[in-house]
Amino acid sequence: MKLAVETYPDSALTSLAIDFLFLATRATDKDYTTLKTYLDDNIADEELCIYQRKEEIKTACSIQEKDYLTAINRLQQTVDNPQTVADSLFALIDQAYCYMNLAQFGSKVLPNISIHTPDFQSYISFMLDLSSTLAVSPNTSIALLVLSLDSNYPNPFNPSTTIRFSTPSEEKVKLSIYNINGQKVKELVDENMLAGNHSFIWNETDQSNRKVGSGIYFSRLEYAGKSKLRKMTLLK
Repeated sequence: MKLAVETYPDSALTSLAIDFLFLATRATDKDYTTLKTYLDDNIADEELCIYQRKEEIKTACSIQEKDYLTAINRLQQTVDNPQTVADSLFALIDQAYCYMNLAQFGSKVLPNISIHTPDFQSYISFMLDLSSTLAVSPNTSIALLVLSLDSNYPNPFNPSTTIRFSTPSEEKVKLSIYNINGQKVKELVDENMLAGNHSFIWNETDQSNRKVGSGIYFSRLEYAGKSKLRKMTLLK
């Protein structure tokens, strides 16, 4: 599996190899620290999907090590900026499990998160509530539950990149591009949009359709009084 990671660092095979390395570690020496170090040393952040899988495995390692507070903090990043709605739901479930274990082990410091499951009964109740929420209607899509702004892809990019986001209900949406000085470069969206998943392409132009230079830019999503920000890199 390590040979696959090192030979094909940017392929789908690498993502599968990462999973098997975690399973092998759990079944044998359980040296999760060495596994996390190996993943950091051999997997960069150029390929977004593989990088995300690496980070998910590192979180799973923290859970296996019973370092629940670290796992909760890592999971909160997914809850705040999920790539998919499923990612957010699974992160909430894992957070509930970690919170339960922290409370049961008598931790004096419990994190301030939205999920409070201090015992097994409250954990089960949370799971049942979550199930009933998703089963309100067979026609209800879970994609309507979370507001998210995904990382643009590709990143770095040239000459264009795709920005994806999801909205939980019909509402006015603004999606804008800003430069590193905080100046608005271009407004991609300013309109009412239906709930669901959306994507827009930015082709490195400003509001007057002039090409902008290389550098750091930010996509900013505004929705119902909330905003989310993502960093982007334009390389020429």
